[in-house]
Amino acid sequence: MINRDNDKGKILIKRTLVVALFNLFAMLIIILRLYYLQIYNADRYKMLADKNRISTRILIPHRGIIYDRNGIEIATNQQNFMAMIVGEQTTNVDKTLQAFNKIMPLNESEIERIKKDLKRNRSFVPIRIKDNLSWEEVSRIQLNSADLPGIFIDEGLNRYYPYAEKTAHLLGYVGYLTEAEIKRNKERTDNQKDEDPLLEVPEFKIGKEGIERLYEKKLRGNGGNLKLEVNAYGRIMQEIERFDGIPGENISLSIDVRLQEKAFELFGEEAGSAIVMNVESGEILAFTSFPTYDTNMIVKGISSKEWNELRNNEKKPLINKAIAGQYSPGSTFKMIVALAALENNVIRKDSSVFCSGRTFLGSHAFHCWKKEGHGHTNVVSALQHSCDIFFYEMGQRLGIDKISEMSKRFSLGSRLNLGFSGEAEGLIPNREWKLKRFKEPWQQGENLISAIGQGYILTTPIQLVTMLSQMTNGGYKLTPTFIKNTDSDSIKKEKINISEKNLEIIKEGMFDVINKPGGTAFMSQFNYNGKRMGGKTGTTQVRRITMKERQSGIIKQEDLPWKYRNHALFIGYAPHDTPKYAVVVIVEHGGSGSAKAAPIASKLLKETLRLEDLDKQPIENKE
Repeated sequence: MINRDNDKGKILIKRTLVVALFNLFAMLIIILRLYYLQIYNADRYKMLADKNRISTRILIPHRGIIYDRNGIEIATNQQNFMAMIVGEQTTNVDKTLQAFNKIMPLNESEIERIKKDLKRNRSFVPIRIKDNLSWEEVSRIQLNSADLPGIFIDEGLNRYYPYAEKTAHLLGYVGYLTEAEIKRNKERTDNQKDEDPLLEVPEFKIGKEGIERLYEKKLRGNGGNLKLEVNAYGRIMQEIERFDGIPGENISLSIDVRLQEKAFELFGEEAGSAIVMNVESGEILAFTSFPTYDTNMIVKGISSKEWNELRNNEKKPLINKAIAGQYSPGSTFKMIVALAALENNVIRKDSSVFCSGRTFLGSHAFHCWKKEGHGHTNVVSALQHSCDIFFYEMGQRLGIDKISEMSKRFSLGSRLNLGFSGEAEGLIPNREWKLKRFKEPWQQGENLISAIGQGYILTTPIQLVTMLSQMTNGGYKLTPTFIKNTDSDSIKKEKINISEKNLEIIKEGMFDVINKPGGTAFMSQFNYNGKRMGGKTGTTQVRRITMKERQSGIIKQEDLPWKYRNHALFIGYAPHDTPKYAVVVIVEHGGSGSAKAAPIASKLLKETLRLEDLDKQPIENKE
């Protein structure tokens, strides 16, 4: 009996020991797990906990200011009041938007965009209804706030262009990212992709055109962070921490806004382009395209009607003609042909060609602009009087390939890669190009037409002013730039393979164009404190004059519809003795280069010289 009790005791002890060991083992596992969670992985779980408790939002930094060369603001930021709506704070979005519409009209596309944004975002996220509100509009919304549940006024910054139309094609504008732009960015390779988290912010705007687009990353800055405490539903409880980010860089351009204004004053209602460039540094001082548009109107939101009016305007205000306009250069191309003839020893300075008013190639007559002809002309007088017969002869002697080679030395027929969208390449043909393009050989008559800057040849205003700058700066390559140069010694100068003696002959001809009686722009001459200009006129046909019209009488330009009138061109430089500035003016369908383009260019160059002298004066003596 006693032994049986002892056996039971032993069994009980064993069972108690097993339970104790099991409990001890379980306790050890719990301790190890707690150690793993609370000590070993403490940082990870703290981070996850903070993510549930803290909401981090990106703050849009202030966009960099753009200044002209004299420190005048030409793109800045100004206060922007926005009407916002929070979906969860209104029981009926449609009814609230209808009430808002009575106070401030919304078009169908705006309403569609608001509803789309409300569906895409969580119900507590504020959605933009309308921005760029005036004080009066803000007051109307606040006075009617009782009828607008969920709608409130927020304050931010918006881009503002003080000179609006006068800097439109230069600066461009900013705008919201489109779905197409977001998609394109995602499809780019890692090297091309813009990974900036600011691009994911619905209210963020980027540069769309011009300087705003070219220097987007500099002007953009770095986004800040706003840490907010939120509840389990993501609703904001309080602000924890704010870092406003780093504002975008300010940029000083080479542009002189006073010259921009002068160009607009001189052009009036005409269409075309004007550019002023420093021939030593390549700095662009004026960069205009006409007609233009109000960039502030686009930033604030342009209606479909207004956009269609701009797009359908026959004078094409949306096209940046300074870089995208392609024109036959006409007689402004004759300096290239003259240089090619001199460099290839086809002529000397005193070589003479007789102009009777026309010349023949086979049975086909080629006419000079002056019906009675110019008589005996050399290269200098041919430039002065713009004698077509002289240059027809040069075209025959040179051939298109030599003309093409000289053109390319002076930056014609290729993009200058300014960084602006839409820059045109122009066209400088040769025999190989025509054979490849049309499967036809080059014809002798095409040499003659090309020698006066017509036929297939196309150039842009920026190419023409660069060409002239390189001819007048001693034959040095130039890279056009919009950025103000603060160290002239840092400019790298690459010599073009050209004779300086021949360049002086060309300059002599251009001086006579302006300053000698009989020169095609003699009426546009000036003498500003002993400083004179040189240049070359050009007039290019946009329609063919038939033999029947020549016999019956050529129709006057003013009697033709606007779109059939000739383009008027002028390229010039000053001062003649020590060239510093070059200008190009193209007046679309302006008629005559000497009558329309040369006077504008002359006044613009004279103003450039005047402003240079003004800026050298002590502040107290300035006007």
